[in-house]
Amino acid sequence: MSRSRKKRIFVGDFETTVYKGQEDTEVWASAVVELGSEDCKVFGCIEDTWTYLTHLKSDVVIYYHNLGFDGTFWLCYLLGRLKLKQAYEDLSDESHFKVKWLDMKDMPDRSIKYSISNMGKYYNIIVFINGHYIEFRDSLKLLPFSVKAIGKAFKTKHQKLDMEYEGYRYPNCYISPEEKEYIKNDVYVVKEALEFMFSEGH
Repeated sequence: MSRSRKKRIFVGDFETTVYKGQEDTEVWASAVVELGSEDCKVFGCIEDTWTYLTHLKSDVVIYYHNLGFDGTFWLCYLLGRLKLKQAYEDLSDESHFKVKWLDMKDMPDRSIKYSISNMGKYYNIIVFINGHYIEFRDSLKLLPFSVKAIGKAFKTKHQKLDMEYEGYRYPNCYISPEEKEYIKNDVYVVKEALEFMFSEGH
């Protein structure tokens, strides 16, 4: 994203379904918090998270700790549900490369591009919509440790909590206060570590 464009920076996290007999996996809790803030939003589905991000009416960078996991849900939603157009040009007639991603400045409205290695490592996902960019980045590439280890290493105010992952949950199901605190703390820990890293110029 161009340095000349102002952007708001967030940390996000998903909790997904784990229960006996499940046939697919869905997001049942989603947390988003802006750097420099402790106003953590908790949503019950990926759709509400997307609505929140697009209604900010600003360029957004949002870090997920292990984008290879959370980013898969985003790609399924953005490409499968919203049918966003992939921002590339066809080079099949003029190069051994079949396609080339467009520069960000050339992305049409409601388009998407992404960087995933041939080993399946996610680096970023960029969407251009309504005149703004929303970029999903992988904080695991900056902080290659578990959330629990990050909290201990950076001595963050918030620390990783414990939660029972298995149980029948679904999008927009009831989220208990304990479950909300769990997912909030996950984004708070990464947020505090990124704030420190950025303040040090990294």
